[in-house]
Amino acid sequence: MDATVREIGERVVGALEAAGYARLTVFEYDKWIRRLEDLSREQDGIYTPGLGAEFASMTMSPRTGRFSNQRRKAHRRLVDLFDSCLLSGTVDLSLKRHGEERAVPQSQEFIPLLASWSDEIEERGLAAATRSAYGPRPGLTCCIWRPTASPR
Repeated sequence: MDATVREIGERVVGALEAAGYARLTVFEYDKWIRRLEDLSREQDGIYTPGLGAEFASMTMSPRTGRFSNQRRKAHRRLVDLFDSCLLSGTVDLSLKRHGEERAVPQSQEFIPLLASWSDEIEERGLAAATRSAYGPRPGLTCCIWRPTASPR
């Protein structure tokens, strides 16, 4: 189920326009999509949750070299839209408040992954608030590291 940043970006822009978003807002999303597309060139333009997480973490302004809260929110929102499209096949424009349910995968290949992710974070004894924050978004907000035998 490979989809390029360009393909998903076109769906996102189409959904924004269909929902009646202001032209300036759509242009802003288009600008962020171009940034994400530039980042995706190393992997042939294919969008993955890992790429989305990397993009969302790019919160420093290249102009000032400082943290940008606006950039953080914009990148996170775009990644949420891309992830909803990748996982469920639809662009979810609804606002998400802290702790609300997110889009869940409808594809048969993603459902077992989601179940194993849920089992993994429960086995680790994470607090309920932590589990709900990471929720059904495998690999997007948390990376599980398992130590292996040290190299000799």
